[in-house]
Amino acid sequence: MNIREGEKVRLQAIVPEDRAAFHANDQDTEGARLSDAVGGCLNSHGCDPRNGTFQYGIAIFRPQWRKGCAHEAARLLLRYYFRELRYEKAAAHVHAFNESSAKLQEKLGFRREGPLRSALFTNCHRHDEHLYGLLKDEFVF
Repeated sequence: MNIREGEKVRLQAIVPEDRAAFHANDQDTEGARLSDAVGGCLNSHGCDPRNGTFQYGIAIFRPQWRKGCAHEAARLLLRYYFRELRYEKAAAHVHAFNESSAKLQEKLGFRREGPLRSALFTNCHRHDEHLYGLLKDEFVF
C-alpha cells in the first residue's frame, strides 16, 4: 500500500478507456462499478496553496454504494493534502437532498458551516447546498 492506495480503493488519473464507464454513470445520474475497473470519480479543485485551502468532490457509481469506497477514497485524498501538501482546510459542497454525502462528510470529521441557498437547479426545482469544512487539526489520520 502507498499514499494512493487503500484496502478497497486505488486513486489514479482518468484515462480515455474510462470514458464508457463515465458515460454510463452520467446516464444513471446517481451512479458505478469496481474490481480493477472505474468505481467513481474523486477530484480536488479550488486549491489555494497560499491560504492552504482546497475543495473536493466525489461521485461513486451505484454498484459501489455503501461499500466504504467513498470514505476510503476521501480519506486518501485528505491525508495526501494535509500531510504531504500541508494544506490546512478542506471544503465540500453537498446537495441538501443528498443525505448519504452529508453523512460521509460528518463521518470524515467535516462540520456543516452553512447553507448556500438555492444554489442548485435540477429536475425543475431549486435546491440548497450545504458547505462543509474540515481543518487539518480536526482530521484523524
